[in-house]
Amino acid sequence: MKLEKNGKQSNGKQTRHINIHYYVVMDRIAVIELTIELCPTLEMIGNFFTKPLQRSHFRGFRNTIISIEEDDIPSYNAEARAKLEANENRVDSGAE
Repeated sequence: MKLEKNGKQSNGKQTRHINIHYYVVMDRIAVIELTIELCPTLEMIGNFFTKPLQRSHFRGFRNTIISIEEDDIPSYNAEARAKLEANENRVDSGAE
């Protein structure tokens, strides 16, 4: 991002590797094939699958992945409990 904004001066050392990448990226930006934007680590959904998270981040990613709102979770839990109880009752009555 610094290379895009400030040019090659933002690179502390000049290496062939950086020069090639710089020219490729700047060429793609010039022809509008590429945009560069900031993606904060705490907003990357892949972190849900790869890193241990604090409760608030875990819940946020979980809710995004399964497409529910935090307020709806008690109703989902109640529905799940009712289904489990119905299955248990059905299994218990079938065993007798």
